[in-house]
Amino acid sequence: MNCTWPENLNIVKPRHWKTEVKNCAWAARLENLLDVVLFDSEDVVRVENMSVGGITSEIGSLVLQYQLYPDPRKIPDVM
Repeated sequence: MNCTWPENLNIVKPRHWKTEVKNCAWAARLENLLDVVLFDSEDVVRVENMSVGGITSEIGSLVLQYQLYPDPRKIPDVM
């Protein structure tokens, strides 16, 4: 929601801000921010939102314990 920068506030748009709708989700915003801040805008970080509605932290801990990731070949470095 409200994925565009509020131009009427006369505030300089940060380098990491994207206005495309596909980059509006928090995971994409965090990924882009980390790339800009840590890697000088190089595309290094990948943030994936693995949340599922109705799932508890107990289920989340089982995902971590048994490595039940969407792609088992891609194990995350940080979670």
